[in-house]
Amino acid sequence: MQRIPVKLARPGMVLAKSVLREGGMVLLAEGTELSEAAVSRLPGMGVDSIVVQGHPVDLEGLAGGTSHAARAARMDHLFRRHGDDPWMMQLKKVFKGYFTMKAAAQAEAERQASEARAEAERQAREARDAALREGPGAAPAPEGR
Repeated sequence: MQRIPVKLARPGMVLAKSVLREGGMVLLAEGTELSEAAVSRLPGMGVDSIVVQGHPVDLEGLAGGTSHAARAARMDHLFRRHGDDPWMMQLKKVFKGYFTMKAAAQAEAERQASEARAEAERQAREARDAALREGPGAAPAPEGR
């Protein structure tokens, strides 16, 4: 069982816990296999994270050099004097999990933005190449020139 940011959810993943609204209403039941439609609707329903079966996502690998990953790594240093206090170790675990989730979500958002920029650049190149193939007289000149 693994808690992951909704941004990392993919069709085919199976929910290990039900997805609930604030009032307790079940949005998606435990055991539901996520569809493309469900994955795309979750962020709009205010869902930040889900719990899926297995460990389909390597959150540590996605965290890379993000600021949240640095914060998660710093937890060991910050809690170094409290190793014998179970409450402090539980608190450290909560903080570390939170920052790891945020780092993975941040890395995924950056990856998606990079892909979107690359796609926009590709489309601009194709449009420019098409205009060059058509020749100088094919496209109207911009106004004011």
